[in-house]
Amino acid sequence: MAVEGAKHLWVGEKYVKLVLDAIVDTVAPGAAPLPTAVPHEVLA
Repeated sequence: MAVEGAKHLWVGEKYVKLVLDAIVDTVAPGAAPLPTAVPHEVLA
């Protein structure tokens, strides 16, 4: 998955999020972006 400006997937959280969101959008259109937090009720 090519992402402009990203050289390695794990170099910088910004690119990790972009790449993972692009992968999710490819395999499950409409499911991106991924959540960035865990809902409080899940942690309780």
